[in-house]
Amino acid sequence: MNSWKTAKDLAFFEIKNSWLHRLLLLSLSGGIMLIITLGAFQHYFENSTMGIDIFFILIIFYSYAWAVPKPFQYQKISDENYASPVFIFLHQLAIKNEVLIKSRFIIFFTMILPYLIIFISLLYISPQLRGILDVTSFISFVILWVSVGLAFGAVFPASDLGDVNVTTEKLLLYIFLLIIGVGVVFAFAYALYGNGIIHFTTYLAAQWPLLTAIGSILTAIVSVLFWWKHALKKIQVIDFLN
Repeated sequence: MNSWKTAKDLAFFEIKNSWLHRLLLLSLSGGIMLIITLGAFQHYFENSTMGIDIFFILIIFYSYAWAVPKPFQYQKISDENYASPVFIFLHQLAIKNEVLIKSRFIIFFTMILPYLIIFISLLYISPQLRGILDVTSFISFVILWVSVGLAFGAVFPASDLGDVNVTTEKLLLYIFLLIIGVGVVFAFAYALYGNGIIHFTTYLAAQWPLLTAIGSILTAIVSVLFWWKHALKKIQVIDFLN
């Protein structure tokens, strides 16, 4: 418990010194994306298109990344090494590794959870979405997409530790595998359901709101725990002075 308190103090100290910058980044990006999404929803539910699905998923996936000021971002720090400069600095101090990792995830949840809840809840402004989902189903829809954001976004606090020997070939391979994976998921959804990913999630929320909400929350918990444990293992072996 003491490590969590120390991690919270460290996280809030960092947020306190960058909260305005982070809030402005989230507000600006969120406002623009909300307007674009609401406009896209006007025709999406009559004729689902993969482009809107991809756009929406990218919004959810990169929400946290857009709120991180430059000094705190995962970035190239040498020829083949990537990391967060702030994390490297903190790692040189007399702070336990466990506390550092916990502070990364506390910052992540503090910034992204309220943002995702507000952003996705505001989508109910869309008359098209209100025509498909009642209030109970929409709450399930919100929980589903918030959970998606947490599940995929958890990679960002875990990646603050950095990566070494990241060559151009490796980056291209990772991008290729990501494209293939996303393509398979989209193809499966369109073939099985006949409509887009967002449309499919409205169907799940409308038909099985409780099960959808519970399943989404459990998925998010499993993903966050996976990336947290991955970070704890990684920090033991990575060479920050390389």
